[in-house]
Amino acid sequence: MNFWEQVFFDTSAISLVEYLQIGFKIFLSFIAGFILGLERKIRQQAIGVRTVILISISSTLLMLLSLHMGKTYGGDSARLAAQVVSGIGFLGGGAILRHGLNIRGLTSAATIWAASAIGLGIGAGMYIASIIVLCVSVLSLVLLEKFETKYFPAERNKRLFLVFHNNKINFTELHNIVENHGLIILNMDISKLINEEQLQVTFSVRAPEEIDVLDLAEKIKDLGNLEEINLSD
Repeated sequence: MNFWEQVFFDTSAISLVEYLQIGFKIFLSFIAGFILGLERKIRQQAIGVRTVILISISSTLLMLLSLHMGKTYGGDSARLAAQVVSGIGFLGGGAILRHGLNIRGLTSAATIWAASAIGLGIGAGMYIASIIVLCVSVLSLVLLEKFETKYFPAERNKRLFLVFHNNKINFTELHNIVENHGLIILNMDISKLINEEQLQVTFSVRAPEEIDVLDLAEKIKDLGNLEEINLSD
């Protein structure tokens, strides 16, 4: 038997059925990674389809390698998989970004963790559990976003900056106007320019995805001579 026959047709170490099982596991991991990556890509997140697929199928291969080495050479077959669990945190950390007052990428980091876990589960032959986790993950990513948007609309930290050409502002009424537009006030800073009759008010707020800034400006203008309004991250 020549080299290539030994590589592809020597079934003394791994049988043909086991090769088919390996191929099925990697294919299933590919599908799982594709579904999770596609969900992240549709939402224009930092990670994409190829990244999650690579994480999923690589985790499956490492799980298969861990099981094969444990069966062939002895020892603890869970050690290699444990290192995957530890090392995947570096990829997850790379997906977390700070953007202004907000932290983005936490869900993408959790998706990376889920893809790795599903890949390891498929590699270990836990098909049903892995498929259940995949389905629950996708449902959570897609459906629970609508639930959070409906019941917890104010989810982004923003900075509301106001400039008045007026020294006397009814701050109680100002608070009410801001909060009636769906903003949750976290903090307020006030500064006064001595040489000019100008009052600067800065709110740290938690804001929904959509807010009518023009309508907010019109309501605030009634309190005094509003010169500038700026809502930013």
